[in-house]
Amino acid sequence: MCIGAQTNGMKTSNKNCNVQRDQRCCGGGDGLESQRTFALSTKKNFVANEQDMYDAMDLEHYRYVVTLRNSRDRYLSHWRHVVRALYPNYTTTFATWWQNQPDNWNFRKICGTRCMSVPKYQITESLFQYTVDRLHNFEDILLFERFNETFATFAQNVGWEKMPLTRGGMKKNVAYPDAGGAWDPLMSALDDALYEIGEARARGDAEAPLSAKTLDAVHRYFETGKDRFCDSPCCSSVCSAY
Repeated sequence: MCIGAQTNGMKTSNKNCNVQRDQRCCGGGDGLESQRTFALSTKKNFVANEQDMYDAMDLEHYRYVVTLRNSRDRYLSHWRHVVRALYPNYTTTFATWWQNQPDNWNFRKICGTRCMSVPKYQITESLFQYTVDRLHNFEDILLFERFNETFATFAQNVGWEKMPLTRGGMKKNVAYPDAGGAWDPLMSALDDALYEIGEARARGDAEAPLSAKTLDAVHRYFETGKDRFCDSPCCSSVCSAY
């Protein structure tokens, strides 16, 4: 997204296009008024969500866009990033790592400040509906697994004429620890629901209901998650710094 903006002549910061150091946009306050004030001071006019969103969405001044990804694959990519960054001193397996991560990462970032401190597996039905409603306020939803297709639609919507070139950098030759092991469906149930909404939007069927399989997984999350007795987002004394 950042490269796409630069390719099409938009002004961005030099590192990762972040407006603020904490990667949250815009204006330093959680309320709508501070975002409006910031909007009137800048030509930046769309928000590409990556980190925890502010509670208010300034739909008058900003166009909101997000890229969704298969949930387990996102966790796996995150873990590999940690392994590379700390190589060769990081030997934690993927299964051990994700068990000490917040559940439903993509969902939590769109939910934003309301979900930041919610214990693992204890996101409520009301927060789920709140976040689904937020996602529907995004004008553009890109899918990582269908990036070229969904980015092209987004680019057309915002008047971008050039597609960004992939910038492949030199990567470390890393021997990764074990990436196998069982996966807990509760880790991704809410992420998967948002992804399905994104898929429906991509095929032009934004009003499509969630599938029975996805709804069943979401209901199982609400029914059984509280039985895990977690008291923090990671259900652990330490969360990854990445």
